[in-house]
Amino acid sequence: MLGDLDVEVGMTVREIGTGTGYNAGLLAHRLGDANVTTVEVDGGVAARARRVLRDAGLRPRVLHADGAEESPPAERYDRLIATCSVLRVPGAWIRQCRPGGVIVTPVSTLFGDGAIARLVVGGTARPRARSRVLPRSCGSGGRGTGPRPWTTICRVSGRVALRASPRRSTRRRSGAAG
Repeated sequence: MLGDLDVEVGMTVREIGTGTGYNAGLLAHRLGDANVTTVEVDGGVAARARRVLRDAGLRPRVLHADGAEESPPAERYDRLIATCSVLRVPGAWIRQCRPGGVIVTPVSTLFGDGAIARLVVGGTARPRARSRVLPRSCGSGGRGTGPRPWTTICRVSGRVALRASPRRSTRRRSGAAG
């Protein structure tokens, strides 16, 4: 997922789901401590990650907060990565990104399957993001099914949902001549 984030030196990143601090550490090493903010909903997990990162000589900003909530309006990021799976991409994430910003997140369905989505935030008065499922997405698809192509329009004022594009079947139908 970090490769799909496509970070470059000087960019700012917000990570949702600190966990052990591993991703935040990699990002802070590459981008500098001041350019990385990581958010963890569990206070104990956030404190432990902060200690581990400091022991490694890294000091990204580690926050104990709900990552689906808004950040202060002045905080807009070039990249946002979530290591927690979501059913819907929170509109707050789109508002937290600068135009052209990228969001990478696992997205799951009520049926238990999922994929990794990569969204690019547009620069309109009503921020939107278009997404696609990445080639190495997970899911229950069988051999040769590949990822489903998703089309998403994310609206800030409304809910964000993934809609699947129709899939063309390449399998032969039973009883077909061949």
